[in-house]
Amino acid sequence: MSRAPETYGQPISSVTIRGKTDLKISHSDFDSEAMSMAFLGEVEEYNQALGTLTDKEITIPKTGRYYTLGFRNFTSEGFVVKDSADATLALNTDYTVDYSAGLIYAMRGGGIGDGEVIKVSASYNALTGKKIMGATSPSIKAAVRFEGVNLENGKTCSMEIWETTLKPDSEIDFLSDSHVETSLSGSPMVVEGKDSTFEVFYEE
Repeated sequence: MSRAPETYGQPISSVTIRGKTDLKISHSDFDSEAMSMAFLGEVEEYNQALGTLTDKEITIPKTGRYYTLGFRNFTSEGFVVKDSADATLALNTDYTVDYSAGLIYAMRGGGIGDGEVIKVSASYNALTGKKIMGATSPSIKAAVRFEGVNLENGKTCSMEIWETTLKPDSEIDFLSDSHVETSLSGSPMVVEGKDSTFEVFYEE
């Protein structure tokens, strides 16, 4: 900035420096790998063996709420719930069950009191899948390669980013009425031996 009386406060010269490039990747594919990136987590195998509960005690601190049975994928056949005096409780009167999620709901005004311990006997089926351990990583370090085709002329286009750090920048609405989309954003980084942070190739 000039300090001369006739040009005080005006720029004498300016220098433009290269700024960072922003990268944003949006997707609506919700396999386990995509979900793990959206949650900054790690994917693990989930395996539940076939099994049974016999008079498993579950404390009900307050009615009108769901409580976990410790397993998933229960069968309705042979599902029995008793109170602390071993009297059998009635389904849809004293309690309801989400068999798939493995949750029992103690109904208000039924035969289960606040703070009571109930006993559950039931069978659950085997279950396999993927489990995501959420928020185990602060960010995702990755290389990104895009291969595309111009649908108008059929020519190819590709982009390669040698290194970038990505983080989720959108929330996931599991109750959305439309396809859920999540996105990751970051900036390509300088890599030794490269003259730019990314390259784009377009077929002439």
